[in-house]
Amino acid sequence: MTNFNKSKLRFPFSYLIVLILIIYVIIVLFLPMPKISATSNEIMVDPVNGKLIWPTYGQSAVGVENYGVLATNGEQKAAPIASIAKTMVALSVLKERPLKIGEQGPMITMTANDEEFFRQDFAQNGSVVPIRIGEELSEYQAIQALLLPSGDNIASTLAVWAFGSVEEYLTYANNLAKDLGLEQTYFADASGLSPQTVSSAQNLVVLGEKVMAEPVLAEIVGQSSVTLPVAGKVNNYNTILGIENIVGIKTGNTDEAGGCFLFASKRSIGSKEAMVIGVILGATSRNQALSDTKTFLRSNSSNFVSQTVVSEGQIVGSYRLPWGKEVNILAKDDLSVITIPGAKQEIKANFSSINKSTNKGSEVGRISVSSGTNEISVSGILDEKVSKPPFFWKLLHP
Repeated sequence: MTNFNKSKLRFPFSYLIVLILIIYVIIVLFLPMPKISATSNEIMVDPVNGKLIWPTYGQSAVGVENYGVLATNGEQKAAPIASIAKTMVALSVLKERPLKIGEQGPMITMTANDEEFFRQDFAQNGSVVPIRIGEELSEYQAIQALLLPSGDNIASTLAVWAFGSVEEYLTYANNLAKDLGLEQTYFADASGLSPQTVSSAQNLVVLGEKVMAEPVLAEIVGQSSVTLPVAGKVNNYNTILGIENIVGIKTGNTDEAGGCFLFASKRSIGSKEAMVIGVILGATSRNQALSDTKTFLRSNSSNFVSQTVVSEGQIVGSYRLPWGKEVNILAKDDLSVITIPGAKQEIKANFSSINKSTNKGSEVGRISVSSGTNEISVSGILDEKVSKPPFFWKLLHP
């Protein structure tokens, strides 16, 4: 029988060490890159000098399209809004029966029910548009009759046509108001004759922005007159169209509401073209609300400014890599906002963590600024590639 040398079967300890090292290196090579968090740079914004000049009565608010409400004046509370309520009728109808620019839409045949709406509103000294049983108005014409000569009766006609009844319309309108965040707004009727139909100035700026974002409504509120089949030529109650670049939106006037005007004005602000949207509630008359709107826009023309908060290429943050390298985060574009004196601005940076190789120019988050009630932002990008950690660093930092 052959005798084996037991020493030959022993596995050298040095081999075991080498094997362990090989396994360690393999494991380290396949370990994921550690998660690296970003550090945001502090960004300072200089306040805008100046002071807004407001009407001395009621409540007012002003904003800019895409920025929401920038400033308010007076106590912001629910108050009667008269015929400004008709903007919600128009907006609701177009949500149910959409129209594109150039379309007239389906025809609406006037009935005895519509004639009764006319009689009721006429008896209440409302603003009415004459109709005749059997007359046909296109959807587009009916909205013109609603918004330009402010037909109280047409508000009810459109509500019934689009929703089946005024009550169904009111349910829809109040739900839409909630969806838009209009917490101080409630519709008790379609026309706004009811003093229980209420809103606040700051809510109406939001509503006005929605109206002007609808191309068909923006077109209609910018018309000075229209000719209807029975009523003939009717004029827009907004008699200051074109003055101070006013392009809409809706007047209102009742004993309870006083004179009201929800307005839109195209302005050049710095290098930007912008739509200023504002409202004046509680004037002594519609004419005073119109006159004071002109004064407001003229007096405050220099108070609307375009301000660059962050410049393209500005370092807005960084990643400090554990292996001794720092990679900057740059603003991809200029971040400019339209603002006014007293408007609060909040700047936030939201950058994601990195745990893999990431190329130069990759978006790693956004820098945003709140100006008014809305928020705008630009991308934050890497100014160079984030590579995987060096081999020897990984060996020493498993």
